[in-house]
Amino acid sequence: MVKMQEGFVNINNVPTLVTTFGRWVTDPTERDENEIILLLPANNGSTGFYKLFMRILHTKYQCPVWVVANSGHDLKPGEKPPKKALGLKEQTNQKIAFFKKYIPLNTKVYLIGHSIGCHMALELMKDPSIEARVLKVCMLFPLIERLDEGLKGKNMRKFEKFEPFLIFFAWLLYILPDIISVNLMRAAKVQEKDIPSILSSCNPAVLKQVLFVAAQESTEIIKVDEATIKKNINKIRMIYEKDDGWLPPNCAEDLKRKIPNLNVEVTNFKHAFYFDASLELAEKVSKWISEDKQRYY
Repeated sequence: MVKMQEGFVNINNVPTLVTTFGRWVTDPTERDENEIILLLPANNGSTGFYKLFMRILHTKYQCPVWVVANSGHDLKPGEKPPKKALGLKEQTNQKIAFFKKYIPLNTKVYLIGHSIGCHMALELMKDPSIEARVLKVCMLFPLIERLDEGLKGKNMRKFEKFEPFLIFFAWLLYILPDIISVNLMRAAKVQEKDIPSILSSCNPAVLKQVLFVAAQESTEIIKVDEATIKKNINKIRMIYEKDDGWLPPNCAEDLKRKIPNLNVEVTNFKHAFYFDASLELAEKVSKWISEDKQRYY
């Protein structure tokens, strides 16, 4: 039986949701345990979307698999969101603080970033104490450059003035009785496993936090951090969506031309892979992190 736990930990005085497969973050380290898989999520950073992906990784690789949410994007029952919304830099600092507080010093880490989580992963790798303990970095559909050029980002900026209406309609869905909201999700062909996370994201307090980070992404993530990538090129593997609307066309190919030895793969998997491709991506990632140790089951 796979052991899954979730709960809130305090990071810089902000309750932050963590989901784990294997041991909990404060449990004693097992005698033969010296590796952890740490997942940095997209924005919205709810951990619920990743549970199937994590479960498969844990089963295949048989070490603890943890995901730490973006602080304020999952709220503790009865808890109010942070008075001041945490932006992109603050969210990154939360991940650094979590790593240093909860990852044991003698433990090696496989770092997985998804979407904007890949930008955070590169920022973590700038810290020498973290870089030395990371064995590999897998970037799933990385948003690490030119977010001002992607079609979806441009459309979001066009509709920023309608943000209050978006929050209002999300609030309506959020306050509906479960029997109505759940059936609306089912009618929209949303899978049962994703309904709780989507409805949780409709909480206006959460949505405001998500939109605050999203607004910063397209103005702050413009130029790729070539120096950090080149320094860690043997640890990094990137998987792109063929036509990812968050990026300009041929972004992956352009990056490959800049850094020829970088391991970049363009696939037909969708950016929001957790809706329909958790199994396939978990298989791919687990094989990659296992290839040096022949631990794949």
